[in-house]
Amino acid sequence: MLAGFDELCRTALEFENLLNKKREVKLPRFEESVRPGAAARSLREEFDVGDRPLSDLREQLESKGVRVFELPVPEDAFSGFSFWHSEYGPCVLLNATELKGRKNFTLAHELAHLLYEHVPVLCSIPIKLREVRGVEEFKANQFAAELLLPETGVARDFRKRGLSPTPSEKELGQMADKWCASIQALGYRIENFGLIVGGHTDTLFELKPKFFKRSRTPKWKRQLGTQFVETTLEAYEKGLISAGKVAGGLGITVREAIKEIQQRSKQQS
Repeated sequence: MLAGFDELCRTALEFENLLNKKREVKLPRFEESVRPGAAARSLREEFDVGDRPLSDLREQLESKGVRVFELPVPEDAFSGFSFWHSEYGPCVLLNATELKGRKNFTLAHELAHLLYEHVPVLCSIPIKLREVRGVEEFKANQFAAELLLPETGVARDFRKRGLSPTPSEKELGQMADKWCASIQALGYRIENFGLIVGGHTDTLFELKPKFFKRSRTPKWKRQLGTQFVETTLEAYEKGLISAGKVAGGLGITVREAIKEIQQRSKQQS
């Protein structure tokens, strides 16, 4: 699993070097004394999103030099992993088998570890976020909640929807989908605001929630991300790699790779 992650990072760097693309890392760093809320607000200002949903966190981070990949983790052994490599730069691995909102929360969680320069560890984020253990893990969860779920915007949206103090799983699911966060994270956040009954989230989610939207994007594209796919196809177009190398880099068959190449050519013509 981690070997596959490292291979993706190495391949991305290889293709960038072929294209003479220098990857500039534009992430801030924070001292441990900086509170998670302050760090999250600083980043939201940098993203210029105000108190609106941060719907493109992965794209924002990739534009700042962070490599983000998803791979299926056997038996959900962990949720995410991140490290700052001397050659690859900041890299994040997400468990591809988890729901979209939960993966986005994990991405924000791993971002906190990068910003605070925490020692790399495999992070297993519990379904019940209150059960998280460890100062750094708790801090990363706080940061993720503040980054994805700003109080002013979330509280306003909750009231606009006219939700009761005991909203249903579906109601919270619809709202969580808008804010690109896990349903549990949203529920706990709203409990902290005093908008729903304390403990209601745990009552609703003794099991993993079933509410989610299916994505039309092929699984392999979601896992690799737009930036990696585009870099790979660009390297082929410029005659720097073969169709077989494209297939190997993207983890698909040569026939599928040729199809992607042809589709890209049509889009650009």
